[in-house]
Amino acid sequence: MQTILSDSCQLTALARVFSIIGVAIALSPAFGLLSGGYLVSYYGHMGVFIALSSFSILLLVLTAIALPQTRPENTIGYIKLNLAVRMARDSSF
Repeated sequence: MQTILSDSCQLTALARVFSIIGVAIALSPAFGLLSGGYLVSYYGHMGVFIALSSFSILLLVLTAIALPQTRPENTIGYIKLNLAVRMARDSSF
């Protein structure tokens, strides 16, 4: 996430985005407890499982559809298998 934001925003906008994300991360445990307690009290443990599964699928679909590629065009890409082989052969790793 930090790499995507760094590629997408200038310094002042990046600071603003990180502050908003920090607030969201700070509030998420309270929201999770409240919503989880509500779901358990009305629908049981399966309600929490279904809600989390549905939310995960929704986020996966939205990410696949709406998230643009932020890597610069001039970046050299590595083939992951070659990189894995190089890491396996590296004695310092």
